[in-house]
Amino acid sequence: MTLIIEPENAEKIKSWIETRQGVAVWKCCDLSSSRIGQETLTPATHENGEPATSPHWSNGNAPDRIITELSDVGVRSWKEVSRVKIRRGPPCYGHVHRADRDKLDTAIAKAGDGASWKPDYERAYGSPWFTAIIEIPSDVTPLV
Repeated sequence: MTLIIEPENAEKIKSWIETRQGVAVWKCCDLSSSRIGQETLTPATHENGEPATSPHWSNGNAPDRIITELSDVGVRSWKEVSRVKIRRGPPCYGHVHRADRDKLDTAIAKAGDGASWKPDYERAYGSPWFTAIIEIPSDVTPLV
């Protein structure tokens, strides 16, 4: 599989391959950006059938590659490893209070390679505290 996507994007990507002649994969090539090397996905063609244009100036003039087969796309699933109670912080600190950043970073490091976190705001209504869900990638299944 040459493209690994998240479950929430699976239907959109499948639709683009079936109706818009594939998925264009654009890599950020701005040397001064923290996003260098990260990928942006767009349909391979516009609705009128013309080839897609760059989604941003930092992605260059042509896509890195175009995926046209469903079998080339895999959907990553995640497995919850732990939960950490932390406080909200300003955006410049990644929305995590600086006093709790070490606690979150330690939990992510303990989870292992590829670990990530997402907020669980449902349990935090009206409170500065929320739960961070620590997850690791579990497996990749074909989109087809």
